[in-house]
Amino acid sequence: MNRAVFVKLFAFARESVGKAVIELSFYEDMTINDLLRRLKAKFPQLGPVLFNDNGNLKSDYSIFVNEIRVEKKQFDKYRLKPGDTVFVYPPVGGG
Repeated sequence: MNRAVFVKLFAFARESVGKAVIELSFYEDMTINDLLRRLKAKFPQLGPVLFNDNGNLKSDYSIFVNEIRVEKKQFDKYRLKPGDTVFVYPPVGGG
């Protein structure tokens, strides 16, 4: 069994780390907020791209786990599983 979770990045986040997919070690009871903290610690250059001054994910970014959107109020409750893929979608603009 794969003991990792995968983070898929897009746009400026992908450019700032130089790759589209990051593999992070999984541990029991890992939440989305735990994953985001580890991501920011491992890749400090993501700080200004993904996180606001309070250290939280910027409000215009969305998180999906295995293609299912997770609301920000659930980030501390949603438990990840080994092999999950977390998509960090940037804001979408149009005109």
